[in-house]
Amino acid sequence: ERKAGLTAGRRGLAGFRLDPLVRKVAVRLERPQEGAAGDWERLGAAVAAALARDGRDAPGTPLAPPPLDVLRGLPGLLRAHGFAVTAVVGEGRVLAVEPGDTSGTLLGVALDIGTTTLAASLIDLNTGAEEAALSAPNPQAVHGADLMSRLAYGFSPAGREELRRVLLEALNGLIADLCRRAGRRPGDIYAAAVVGNTAMHHLFLGLEVQQLGLAPYVPAATSPLVLAAPACGLALHPAALVYCLPLLGGFVGSDLAGVLLATRLWEQEGPRLVVDLGTNGELLLGDREGLLACSAPAGPAFEGGAIAAGMAAAPGAIQALRLEEDVRLDVIGGVRPAGLCGSGLVAAAAALLRAGLLDPSGRLRDNPDLPEPLRARLAPDASAFVLARPEEAAGGRAVSLTQLDVRQLQLAKGAVRAGAEILLARRGIAPADLEEVLLAGTFGNYIREEDALAIGLLPPVPAARVRPVGNAAAAGALLALASREARRALEEAVRRVEHVPLAALPEFQEVFLRSTFFPAPGDRAA
Repeated sequence: ERKAGLTAGRRGLAGFRLDPLVRKVAVRLERPQEGAAGDWERLGAAVAAALARDGRDAPGTPLAPPPLDVLRGLPGLLRAHGFAVTAVVGEGRVLAVEPGDTSGTLLGVALDIGTTTLAASLIDLNTGAEEAALSAPNPQAVHGADLMSRLAYGFSPAGREELRRVLLEALNGLIADLCRRAGRRPGDIYAAAVVGNTAMHHLFLGLEVQQLGLAPYVPAATSPLVLAAPACGLALHPAALVYCLPLLGGFVGSDLAGVLLATRLWEQEGPRLVVDLGTNGELLLGDREGLLACSAPAGPAFEGGAIAAGMAAAPGAIQALRLEEDVRLDVIGGVRPAGLCGSGLVAAAAALLRAGLLDPSGRLRDNPDLPEPLRARLAPDASAFVLARPEEAAGGRAVSLTQLDVRQLQLAKGAVRAGAEILLARRGIAPADLEEVLLAGTFGNYIREEDALAIGLLPPVPAARVRPVGNAAAAGALLALASREARRALEEAVRRVEHVPLAALPEFQEVFLRSTFFPAPGDRAA
């Protein structure tokens, strides 16, 4: 089921000037007299002058001529419409010319291509206002829930093309649904901005991915790209441009570049740690003194994958819980529980740790000091803890947290925590020196800060310093789409980011193994 998506995009332009990737300029030319300049020269001069008047371009900045097919039709178009037309302009070039004044219709779409979830937001590029937002599952998941499995499927040309085909079908369907919701047409969309991890970036563009499966994991391209929408396979206006945000290196993708832009970390006083939680966890540490980034292979546990009763954050998913005399569940939609989403998984582990039903090694165990109703939920062999009995659950099927689920969570949280520890050590600071820990991503928006700290997912800081920032990757895509100033600021900031390849570090395995353990009761920050 498709759900509302990029709520972070409603925060506006964060101080950047509205100056979108593609603009429209309506002009009315004088009818030519004997000896007049050519149709294109007069149109180009009029459009350039209009752009200079509103301060978006320097006076005298020339525009590149339109594509040949547009130039061929220009004389007839001008004369058929009394020399009143609208030029569609992007990247210093006239991309299309439309009859009359169509400047009031100028839409853009921001796309966040996640390994598990796709999110899209439709905005009015004339005002910066968001008109609609949706999300949907990434259909590539049938070919592998984790990145390496999916990349392996894409090593062959046929596999790569299949992954791209199903992705584009889903993205174009999401765009069509957005337009229906907003009463618009895909042909009204003249620009797109795209973020995603390195694998999703490459599969979206149809780039070779074999080199991503082998050390040193070098991307085909890391620079920001401005491409034609038809070449990308997006069903937008034929002249639309697509801006792919830059990659930060290796498996640190353009989604983290979007987070960097949304948080403007390069301007901050005092170090902040950004943790983007998902199938491919990404971390960013820094401030105006410097920026470090890394990728942590968390796997699908945080999004309900590889968990016995795992499911997406949808109605019926346990999203939080507490242990009193018995289990008290918080279920999305207020219905009977059907499974466990990522935030519920973390909440369950945190609650069991606090109750002494889970030890720091990750082993489920009995605690004779607890009320009998709670102890009765632990399987006799301590292989599972029942969160909802069959008579309490949807469909009459029990929802349990199993010992294997706990191990999956330990692997996921261990990878993220190890990345954080290594970045902090690289910068030479302790957790206490952090001004804030920012949780990005949809999962990061729903997890309770106290639960994340209790299981040791995050460095030990006071809970008041942990702040969710929503889908910051998508918010960054919106900023890049709507503001040339934002794009330039990001591209400058990206050049300052040092990519730390965790897998190549000799200390990584030791730090990772240590990070899989849960904090002992006296070591918990919350």
